[in-house]
Amino acid sequence: TDLPLPRAARADELAARHAALAAKGPPGVSVATHADPVQALRAALEAAGVGRVLRHGSALHDAVTAAQRAHGSGASVMAIAVASIGIWLFHFLILRGVQQAAFINSVVTVAKVIPIMVFIVLAFFAFKMDLFRYNFLGGDLTTGLFEQVRATMLVTVFVFIGIEGASVYSRYAKERADVGKATIMGFIAVTTLMVLVTLLPYAVLQSADIAGLRQPSMAGVLESVVGPWGAIFVSIGLIVSVLGAYLAWALICAEVMFAAGKSKDMPKAFAKVNENNVPVTALWVTSIIIQLIVISTYWSRDAFALMLNLTRATTLIPYFFVAAYGLMIA
Repeated sequence: TDLPLPRAARADELAARHAALAAKGPPGVSVATHADPVQALRAALEAAGVGRVLRHGSALHDAVTAAQRAHGSGASVMAIAVASIGIWLFHFLILRGVQQAAFINSVVTVAKVIPIMVFIVLAFFAFKMDLFRYNFLGGDLTTGLFEQVRATMLVTVFVFIGIEGASVYSRYAKERADVGKATIMGFIAVTTLMVLVTLLPYAVLQSADIAGLRQPSMAGVLESVVGPWGAIFVSIGLIVSVLGAYLAWALICAEVMFAAGKSKDMPKAFAKVNENNVPVTALWVTSIIIQLIVISTYWSRDAFALMLNLTRATTLIPYFFVAAYGLMIA
């Protein structure tokens, strides 16, 4: 099944994998370089009391596991109900003011970057060069380089969606030059994090083990390094990240329709704002459309895959036309 293992069973499984790797290891990987960094790092963190603190959150871990089972693949009635509540809570939050919502989004952005940075630092400490070299040169994969690149393109597109956010909100910028700077800085930051989070796991686990991890795979990787509390830590960060991402996208979608209404490319009603200077019509339309799409996932076999494919299809088309127009006026 795709349901997560109980916490104790998962910890035993990962411990057994590490024991097997320490005893044998992949071809060309020495026992010492493969096992020692992880064991030393885990012992240091236990001595510092980090594991004890987060292990007390086992009740939270069990609650998250129970919620995952209730939500299934994301297409259950429970999952749709919870998502719907979130949609309308954010809707009325944004109606109180874009600036207030943007401030909350800034706080959430910092909060969701912290687990990623912790993961990167711990993965560097557990880095095994021989294992990374083994995985980098192909490891136990049988597919070619082109097939691997093609398989990752969908997720890569998904990662960089929203890179135009600074341009969408350029009307709030004090200096027009700040828009370009924010876009470049955001692109560099996202690219750096994506490369590190994608590559570092291959210095911790074999590619076959990584491929078998349940999403979010970063939780499984960190769990293999520091123990069960690593999965709890990443899971909490994921919840914060998803909430922050939705808030940011609700803001962007409403702003795009507002800008189109203001320029008369869409009906004038989309340019209407309330007393808090929020594009109220655009926001209502955005929330209603999102609600309908969420409801439609009930009839899908895999809600995440459906949303991923839908996002790709609806995003690449406007990106293409915008790029073509940019070339035309260049």
